[in-house]
Amino acid sequence: MKNLILLHGALGNHKQFDSIAIELSQNFHIHRFDFSGHDGTQPEHPFTIQQFSNELGNYITNHLAGTTSDDIAVFGYSMGGYVALYHEKHNPGRIGKIMTLATKFDWNPDSSALEASMLNPQKMKEKIPAFVKSLIDKYGEQNWKAVVNATSKMMIELGTQPALKIEDYGDIKCSVQIMVGDKDVMVSLEESIAVYRRLKNSRLAVLPNVIHPIDRIQHGVLSAQITDFMLD
Repeated sequence: MKNLILLHGALGNHKQFDSIAIELSQNFHIHRFDFSGHDGTQPEHPFTIQQFSNELGNYITNHLAGTTSDDIAVFGYSMGGYVALYHEKHNPGRIGKIMTLATKFDWNPDSSALEASMLNPQKMKEKIPAFVKSLIDKYGEQNWKAVVNATSKMMIELGTQPALKIEDYGDIKCSVQIMVGDKDVMVSLEESIAVYRRLKNSRLAVLPNVIHPIDRIQHGVLSAQITDFMLD
């Protein structure tokens, strides 16, 4: 069976995929890991797309040595999709197929400032306490604020210096499917279409009545989309 690596989003971890991993394991060897700082330990490095790309590369080297790219597929949710595309851009031929879901591509000073403004630990505790509790469950009482602050800083830096510019997507040769929900307020159809058109070998899927959080998508629908593309 083909190897399928699942890459989580910002403020997530590998458990984001609990609802689909069992179903996907019927057709794939499933691989999941936490990016550094997302495993409940204090972040040791600044959060950057380059750092997370290196960690993806290390995972492939350590766990899939000798495996051809045709047998390595990556599904990346949100930030995870951006990491996968960045990795393939800088390590061409490493990955056979990439599928992204709810990945933000249009990073600029205004968009990054808007995203980062929502990542204030004190304001989050006041306005979205249930979400903060979920972060504490993921990262621990001592670490969740550090993860939020590191993520906010990464977003600001992406706004001033995006890890991928629009012209970079033309260098990615592997097969890619871009997926976005039509009700996603964080990721626009326009930015998704712009990247889809730049990629050499791409598909675009717009999921009806779907918002940004992955846990709000029917897992059967998502699993079917992943399986259909990765095994085509």
